[in-house]
Amino acid sequence: MKKLTYLTLFLFGTLGFNAQAQCVKGNCYNGKGTYAYSNGDKYVGQWKEGQMNGTGSYEFTNGDRYTGDFHVNKRDGTGTYVWANKNRYTGEWKMNKREGHGVFQWSSSATYNGFWLQDQIIDMDVSTVVDCETRPVPGK
Repeated sequence: MKKLTYLTLFLFGTLGFNAQAQCVKGNCYNGKGTYAYSNGDKYVGQWKEGQMNGTGSYEFTNGDRYTGDFHVNKRDGTGTYVWANKNRYTGEWKMNKREGHGVFQWSSSATYNGFWLQDQIIDMDVSTVVDCETRPVPGK
């Protein structure tokens, strides 16, 4: 009887946990669907074998958002990431990192148009930043 009670409590606890993170609309395995994560993040877009694949939009609870291509649950391809502070990057992504050509716009209106490697600007000189007196820091 004790084992049955523990098993019942375990099952109810598991069901309660899973209710916080779930597919809330559509097909989140193979198709298009909306998934709400337990931390408050939300993804709306294409799925393949239960992973974000194709185009979609991911909203973070901190106010950041990404819209673009995904491959195996990672930003991969082209897309736009907008931070809560209104900074914006539009360009190429590889394995969740900015990689290739992209444009970073600071909320101050300064803009960097150039190349990225492993989420870092490859080379920034005065000619690649417009409307800014000081060298801006990406993502900040």
